[in-house]
Amino acid sequence: MHGIIKHRDDPFWKNNYPPNGFNCACRVFAYTKEQLQDRGWEAYTGELPDIAQKGFKGDSLADANKELEKIYREKAKRVAGINAPSKLIKAAILADYGRILENQKRWKEVKGLYDNPVIDKKIVIAHTSVLLQDLLHTQTKEIFLSAETLVKQKQKHKELGAFDYYLISHMGIKPLYKFADGDYSVVFVEKLGNKYRIVYKVTQDRKEVYVTSFLKYSKEDEKDFNRQIEKFKRNKKEIRDLEE
Repeated sequence: MHGIIKHRDDPFWKNNYPPNGFNCACRVFAYTKEQLQDRGWEAYTGELPDIAQKGFKGDSLADANKELEKIYREKAKRVAGINAPSKLIKAAILADYGRILENQKRWKEVKGLYDNPVIDKKIVIAHTSVLLQDLLHTQTKEIFLSAETLVKQKQKHKELGAFDYYLISHMGIKPLYKFADGDYSVVFVEKLGNKYRIVYKVTQDRKEVYVTSFLKYSKEDEKDFNRQIEKFKRNKKEIRDLEE
């Protein structure tokens, strides 16, 4: 990528997000505006090259979804042709395809709210795992993200894009660290090689859970992440007695 710096929502990435060809070794890193200033870096303003080779262009997430749909349609056809397919095979295929449809629906909702955060709107950003239910002392299954919170987040944490928020739904199984902070619960997680901090709040009646804060740590600044963990260990109650 030759050091190109562009906002994560810039149209450039739609066709040129790595990999851009066979044996492509390009990597993309996320930085906050403050981190760019500290390093003396600026967004690239020159003419943008067309990097991606034929066959590597396009929205990788959308293309992946289409390919997954094709795979499961073919699986369903094959199962339908079996004289007596087992209930287990049928259930497995239907469950997998159901998860794909659910993920597609969630991505559409997250991207829609991210692009147009209508203040009085909220979406289901994730579902609670058994671990999170124990941590949050609730039996509710839905976790909400409000547009009001998202507006504040976009102003404060510009390193986060819609896809980061989408990943919250896949972050509730095995946190790295868990802390209680008054009415809030804080978890530190790792996903796709990145470390995140999520703050959850449960309403007084214990019937609703909201994500109230979300941030992403730079891959190049492991020391900052470790400092945050040590600070929380000194000042907050670490939850250690839950099954990992």
